[in-house]
Amino acid sequence: LLVTVLSRDGTGSGGALELFRLPAEPGPRDEYPRMLLMNAFLFVPLGMSLGSSWPRTMPVFRCILYTALGGLAVTLTCELLQLITGLGTLEADDLVMNLSGVLLGMTHLPLSYGVRYLIARAAKHEVPAS
Repeated sequence: LLVTVLSRDGTGSGGALELFRLPAEPGPRDEYPRMLLMNAFLFVPLGMSLGSSWPRTMPVFRCILYTALGGLAVTLTCELLQLITGLGTLEADDLVMNLSGVLLGMTHLPLSYGVRYLIARAAKHEVPAS
């Protein structure tokens, strides 16, 4: 990441707010689907860690909402910093793919809440050994 950021010359091209626009040059056009997937997978750990950081007493839907809002805030901050510093381009498809990575990362939340519920329910119905 450090090499990527420091190797840029600060001549970012502003912003591209058109969703999923293919680049005009033939080289980057071949890499475009891979770049989209890399943007999404880069934010999967953020969705996992943010989703797991909320208190266990919080309802799952509130955890999902707060995780999505936190992921949106982080990705929007990254894109705005790229626009302000000129070290990249603010692109709407990056925002969408980064947020989808956060959402993909937090898919474990409903599953973990369901497993926790089943374990607690089974513990209630346990018969003490005599």
